[in-house]
Amino acid sequence: MVCYNPMAKGLLTGGFTPERAASLPDNDHRRRDPDFQPSWLEVNLRAVERVAPIAEAMDRPLEQLPIAWTLRRPEVTSAIVGVRNRRHAEQAAGAGDWALTEEELAVIDRALDERRVALEGGSASQR
Repeated sequence: MVCYNPMAKGLLTGGFTPERAASLPDNDHRRRDPDFQPSWLEVNLRAVERVAPIAEAMDRPLEQLPIAWTLRRPEVTSAIVGVRNRRHAEQAAGAGDWALTEEELAVIDRALDERRVALEGGSASQR
């Protein structure tokens, strides 16, 4: 299986803020994506904040964490990662050798569960 978009259109890179989302150009497809709307964005960014210490503790860029999380699955043979420049490509490539521990995976699972519960509590119930 090939996974597309493991960084969730940039949302999981640690570089997204409510201000950045609000300043996206009108023709940016993320403007229409529920994950980037204010109520969902707040929940999504909270999940990113919960897992960011994993990357910090390993002295790795946060951008590598969602890629490593995706690639840990035995059925995933590769991940399509969007990059805009050489630095992005080099950072993404570094995720290939990151083997997440059970403890790190547990932190990520808790963050995902909290996200799911928060989104189901609001208008996100269709997700």
